[in-house]
Amino acid sequence: MDKATLRKQFLTLRSEVLDKPGKSKKIMQSILASPFYQKARVIAVFASMPLEVDTESLITQAWADQKIVAFPTVEKGNLSFYSVTSFSQLTPSGPFGIREPSPLSSHIVPKKSMDLVIVPGLCFDKKHHRLGYGKGFYDRFLLGCPAYKVGVCFDEQRYQGELPITPFDVAVDEVISA
Repeated sequence: MDKATLRKQFLTLRSEVLDKPGKSKKIMQSILASPFYQKARVIAVFASMPLEVDTESLITQAWADQKIVAFPTVEKGNLSFYSVTSFSQLTPSGPFGIREPSPLSSHIVPKKSMDLVIVPGLCFDKKHHRLGYGKGFYDRFLLGCPAYKVGVCFDEQRYQGELPITPFDVAVDEVISA
């Protein structure tokens, strides 16, 4: 199956997932209990959209644990991450109304300083390849990023086959779902 067909299929599947709050809580609890979270000092994470895995509890706990939490913003077709210390620093200014930090009021976080990146996706396969929205933002960012990369999704978004990949697609180190 081609990527466009898979995107359409998994957008529909994701919209039909039941108990997103409960599943999101389990996913975030798994991350918080993990050694890669415990060791991380700098975490890159996304501000979730309504149909995505909810990352809010992870973000809140990371702030409480005094970790540096960085959020993405799209700049000239690429992702840059900025440190944020409060949800009030995020505004729905990005593509698709994604809550992003303002580069004017935040500090950029170089990818070489990141320890953990939480990665969204429409689906992930058994080899931890991801299917995103098709713009390649995360693939370009993850290329050469030394951080431990964790994909998050609902069980319904786990693809049983192998995704069609290109040389530019970057797999994550682990996928956590519920």
